[in-house]
Amino acid sequence: MRALTLSVVAVVFLCPASHAQVERLTLTPDQAVAWALDHNPKVIAAKKAWEAARARVWPARMLPDPEVILEYEALPGALRLSRFGERNVGFSQALEFPTKPYMRGRVADREAQSARMGYESARIEVAAEVAKSCGRVWASERILRYAAESLKLAVEFRYKT
Repeated sequence: MRALTLSVVAVVFLCPASHAQVERLTLTPDQAVAWALDHNPKVIAAKKAWEAARARVWPARMLPDPEVILEYEALPGALRLSRFGERNVGFSQALEFPTKPYMRGRVADREAQSARMGYESARIEVAAEVAKSCGRVWASERILRYAAESLKLAVEFRYKT
């Protein structure tokens, strides 16, 4: 597997003597793609959106929250709860048509699948862009090497003639 030499410019703020240093890293295209997939903000955001959509599936399938009702009627005065006309305590649970939670769950599941497709799409786009950039770097290095070789041959030819 061919190795690509990529130049990375690192700005060093801690050392006043050198404000910018060029550090040479050697990465294979697979390593460059893996690094980009791990650190690209678009991929990270798409993954978080997918995880959030997956987390919404089960709550969408649940019944609505139960309600507790407290009623005090005919209060004689402010903050005197001992002398009142009527006190009611109640509990209620809304019962939906059986297919409604199921359908809400299906919709949330489809939204999660859509978010997963968005995540996969972002990964493919970033991987393709990095692979294309690696190919450009490799081609540029070959062109530079051929130009240097041509220059060397031209100089040798000049001195021999």
